[in-house]
Amino acid sequence: RNWALAHCQPTGEWILFFDADEVATPAFSQALLHAISTAPDSVAGFYCCWKMMMNGRWLKHCDSFPKWQFRVLRRGRALFVDSGHGQKEGDVRGEISYLREPYLHYAFSKGWAAWWARHNEYSSREARDRLERAVPARELFARDPSQRNKAIKPLVSRIPGWPLMRFLHMYVVKAGFLEGREGFTYCASMACYEFMIRLKMAELRKKM
Repeated sequence: RNWALAHCQPTGEWILFFDADEVATPAFSQALLHAISTAPDSVAGFYCCWKMMMNGRWLKHCDSFPKWQFRVLRRGRALFVDSGHGQKEGDVRGEISYLREPYLHYAFSKGWAAWWARHNEYSSREARDRLERAVPARELFARDPSQRNKAIKPLVSRIPGWPLMRFLHMYVVKAGFLEGREGFTYCASMACYEFMIRLKMAELRKKM
């Protein structure tokens, strides 16, 4: 994203980053246009949230809606940093506000083989990031959920039985069981993903 900001020569004041499996609804588009047209100069960008979709079903509970990512920025006022699976806000000059109307995320649109191939790659990045990243105490109590989640991941990854705990949290505590087969499939897949990260973290420790 930083490369795109530096080399694609955007001319508009505001820039929205979307992935290929994400779709802007009319309601999201209207909310975005209203937000950027009324934002004071102190606002450098917006956190956005999504609806995780599987087989036409919104996985509201097991995906812990809303989750926030920095996706809209005022040109020249923010950059990104790598953070395991994903890129998060880095050098931000100003405030980050919230765009609460969600877009749609079709993470499984290319099938399960493609999803697992991507998450095999993501798990390698996450393992290295969680092992190497120092966690300042202030981030654990940050106001923004995006910063808190980034700080919590390296800590919970070291808890014995964390993949199973992740499944139980998503499926039972967050009521993913209300979302039928899709809910169980998603919760089980994310628990397996966390297990892959744990295995790769163990491998990396042996090499250190």
